[in-house]
Amino acid sequence: MNHIYVHTKEKPFSCKICRKPFQARRDMKVHQLVHTKKKEHKCPECPAAFGINYSLQHHIRSVHRKILPHKCPLCDKAFAIKSNLTSHFNVHSNEKPYKCEKCGAGFSQKCNMRKHLKRHDLVAGKFWCSKCTTNYPNMLVFQRHYLEMHAGINANVLQCIFCEKEFSRWQSLEQHILAHINEKPSA
Repeated sequence: MNHIYVHTKEKPFSCKICRKPFQARRDMKVHQLVHTKKKEHKCPECPAAFGINYSLQHHIRSVHRKILPHKCPLCDKAFAIKSNLTSHFNVHSNEKPYKCEKCGAGFSQKCNMRKHLKRHDLVAGKFWCSKCTTNYPNMLVFQRHYLEMHAGINANVLQCIFCEKEFSRWQSLEQHILAHINEKPSA
C-alpha cells in the first residue's frame, strides 16, 4: 500500500464487480472473495455461508449474538461497525454528501449511491474489461465474462447484483435485474 493514501483518504483501487473503493490493492483482492460462489466459511447456526472468514465472524456477531455496540442516540438503530453508525447520521440530518457523477442525485449513504450507479451502468451499456480491454454491451455480459475468464468462477449459477437471488438462465437474471430498475427488456 502506498502510505500516502492513509493521509489523503484517497481510495484508488475499486472492486470490478461492485465498485467498492479501497486504499490498498490487497484489501480489494480480499474483498473480491465476497463475490465468489466458493463460500467455504459456513455459519454453524444457520445456512448462511461466506467467501471470507471476516464476513462469517461479522454475521455471527451481528445476526446471532446481536452484538451491536454502536447505538444511534437519535433513534433505536444500532450497528456492529462504527462506520455504519457514522454513515447513518446522514439520515437524520438529511445530508446527502454522496453525489452521483452521472446525474447529480444525492444520497445520504454511500451504499445507496453505489446501487444507484449500477443502475446507470446497466441502462447505459458501457462496460469494458480492464484486464483484457474488451467492451461489453451490458453489465450481465461483462459480469459473466469477468467471473468466468478472470475470477475462475463458474457462471452457470447466476446471482442478482441487487438482491443476490440466484438464477440458472441469463435471460431470467436479466429480466429480474431490469425489474429492479423498472425497465422492460428489449424484444
